[in-house]
Amino acid sequence: MGSVESTSAETSVSAAPKHEPATDPAAGVGDRRATWVVLAKAMRPHHWVKNLLVFAPVIFHHAVFDPWLMGLSTLAFVLFCATSSAIYLVNDVLDAKSDRKHPVKRFRPIASGDLTMEVALSVAGALLVATVAVSTALLPWGFLATLVIYIVVNAAYSLWLKQKVMIDVVVLAAFYSLRILAGGEATGIEPSEWLLALSLFLFLSLAFLKRYCELVRLREEGALRTDDRGYRVVDIEMLQTMGLACGYLAVLVLALYINSNQVVELYRHPRVVWLVCPLLLYWVSRTWIWAHRGAIHEDPVLFALRDRTSWIVVLLVVLLGIFATL
Repeated sequence: MGSVESTSAETSVSAAPKHEPATDPAAGVGDRRATWVVLAKAMRPHHWVKNLLVFAPVIFHHAVFDPWLMGLSTLAFVLFCATSSAIYLVNDVLDAKSDRKHPVKRFRPIASGDLTMEVALSVAGALLVATVAVSTALLPWGFLATLVIYIVVNAAYSLWLKQKVMIDVVVLAAFYSLRILAGGEATGIEPSEWLLALSLFLFLSLAFLKRYCELVRLREEGALRTDDRGYRVVDIEMLQTMGLACGYLAVLVLALYINSNQVVELYRHPRVVWLVCPLLLYWVSRTWIWAHRGAIHEDPVLFALRDRTSWIVVLLVVLLGIFATL
């Protein structure tokens, strides 16, 4: 009897259903939502403001009330945002090892491990294919050519050019000018030489400022040179001099433009535009002073976005442009 009872007990135990741990559907949804949030952060939407430069040809041509041209500019803006985000994802994959040693960049999603390299590269590839396809279908070939040049130069910069002294800052400034050229190709409005010269010197100044801030941080940490750049801490004063000179050259280009016949044709009150010169001079000087004091620890464009004074300067420039036109 004991043997029968034992066998019966074992049978009943084995026959009992096994309860698997319950899966919470909400947990899976939460994980997917977290992945999208991390991916959105890695795409750096706060940098999309740089792509607003594609509107420059339309704005300076005084065609902002033309719905067709503004629509083309908006499409170009969206495509550049997608392209730049794809490039940021690829760059973060390539720079993940060095970013982990950086006091700020180590918190980027890929460097911190919150986003896998496989997902980043897959999304980047999809974005690049989509932007090329849409550009081919909806915009002139000139825009597509400019976009491809932007992508190729970015790849060369990430793999090699960023390690070359002076070449890297010139390339960084050229990226901004390429955005303006792309806006012109999308709308058929050729940017003036004045606009291109102004953007080249102004953004070259900001590129020098970016490298300057990086060296200031290294000096505070006691380092002598960058690991992945060609600059040394002893170059700080030289970068500051060249950056200030480029910023003031941008003001000079603006002053010469205001004295040209194009301004007389575009503005009813061209003398009002002269007031933009001291505003730009003030902003360039103030930004470099803040950098000299160690108050800028990031991309100068992002600093300007968070700086209330910079917004006031932009607002005043816009108001002066409107008053000069009326």
